[in-house]
Amino acid sequence: MNASGTLDARTVGFYRFGSCSFDEHTTGAFKCYCFGIGIMERQKAYFALSLLMLLLLMPLTPMASSFAESNNETFAVSGRATTTWSGTVTLTSDYYVNVQDELLITSCTNVVLSPGIRIYVEGRLTVQGTPVCPIVLSSSSTTGDHEGIQFNSSSYGRGSTVNHMHIEDAIFGITMYGSNPILNNVTIFNPDRVGIDMFGSSSPVIRDLHVEQAGRSVPFQNDWRYGIGLSVGDGSTPIVQGAYFTDHQLRGLNLWGASGGIYRDVVMDNISGSVLGEVAGVWVEDSVPLFEDLTIDKSDTGIIVRHIDDSGNTRGVFRDVNISNSMFRGVYLDKNNHTNYTNYETADFTNLTVRGTGSSGATSPGIALAAIEINATGAWLENVVVDDASSVGVRLFFVDSSTTLRNMTIRDAGEAGQGAHSAGLSIQTSYFAANLEDIEISGSPGPGIHSSSGGSLQGYDWHLHNNSEQGLFIDSATVVVDGLTTTDNGFSGAHVFDARYVTLSNFTSVNDGSLGSTAMEQAGLSYQKSNDLETTSGD
Repeated sequence: MNASGTLDARTVGFYRFGSCSFDEHTTGAFKCYCFGIGIMERQKAYFALSLLMLLLLMPLTPMASSFAESNNETFAVSGRATTTWSGTVTLTSDYYVNVQDELLITSCTNVVLSPGIRIYVEGRLTVQGTPVCPIVLSSSSTTGDHEGIQFNSSSYGRGSTVNHMHIEDAIFGITMYGSNPILNNVTIFNPDRVGIDMFGSSSPVIRDLHVEQAGRSVPFQNDWRYGIGLSVGDGSTPIVQGAYFTDHQLRGLNLWGASGGIYRDVVMDNISGSVLGEVAGVWVEDSVPLFEDLTIDKSDTGIIVRHIDDSGNTRGVFRDVNISNSMFRGVYLDKNNHTNYTNYETADFTNLTVRGTGSSGATSPGIALAAIEINATGAWLENVVVDDASSVGVRLFFVDSSTTLRNMTIRDAGEAGQGAHSAGLSIQTSYFAANLEDIEISGSPGPGIHSSSGGSLQGYDWHLHNNSEQGLFIDSATVVVDGLTTTDNGFSGAHVFDARYVTLSNFTSVNDGSLGSTAMEQAGLSYQKSNDLETTSGD
């Protein structure tokens, strides 16, 4: 600084360019060199200062959102805590698997839960049981049951897998809310209410499920919902491959609330006992499932399909079904509101066999209502065999043209002396004719077909033979059939009583009336109180 208080040229050069001072004799090249060094030094200082500030702020500031999004999977993995159970694990309070965590249960582990205790899965559950050393969940008390495992919606898509697990003495075995675990070889003994219970559009994959004695040990309840093997509701759609349900109080499979799913290779037996709910091997309510290879033995009713809520549809599809020894009905298809006449096809059966309804093999023989009953709804039944029923083989009530029975055989069905219920097939109060196509009925203690009180029918190729009374009995009903053959029936081949519109085309009667005591009973074709009689052949 000079005397006037201003900086001289040398000083100005020092402050501008750091330690690179110069005088007026400095060359231009040297000036540029010093200028560049000054900038580099200043950039290094700025970078060091910025880095220091970033390091100081990191504990207080979250990562930039773009970085976190691009590394989401990495953070999920690095943030997950895995807890491993082995040996014997005792739970006296509810256990939670947090959303980012995993619970790993190794083979041979015994998990003992106090009464009312439940394992909640928000994250991932991995159960590594084996056929020789499964995981066992049991109750610590002989007087109180635990509440099993619950998969919550946050566990959806997190890869929960359960292999070879036994659940004993639970109120609920496994409960799901909007989840999709994979269950392989799960066995549930003696669940009080439900073995596996689904809500919230759950979509698990279940292979080789085994449920025994649902509801058998629970004391009397004030509600109906106990004794169920697998309940699928609230829009859930599982895939079930292989399941066995035995000795249940209420139902083997219970579907409701716009649910669906695929169920293959399902076997159940001895579904009986509840007095507060309708007992069925399979219950389908307002749902659209697919069943393939289904076997039901000794259930109060084998299958019930019921439409309740008109805001949605009901359509159960069944392929390759065998039902035996039902106490009341083998198959019951109906609508909750029987005065709602907007029928549509709520069930579709292909390859159905119903045997021994109300027979000596049923829980209580002799009290059957029908082997198959369709009431105020529509259905498609194709390739059907009904054999050995203590009541009517097929009962149709309030049906219409939305019902089709195709390639059906009914043998030895009906209750003697019970009017319409003595027949192989009876229909009443159905003014828009159901379709019967390629039908064979034999061995009934009454007529082969009993159509009365507006029970309209149409179809072709009916073979009615060896029934104790008429082959076809029509009372105040409309019947249109092409290709009717009656042979060896005890009374007349076809009897028409008080009916105005009946069309029998290509009708053949052979050796009918052998048990008749009057000319009308002994005739091949008889009319009584019928308004009109027309023939185009002149015979």
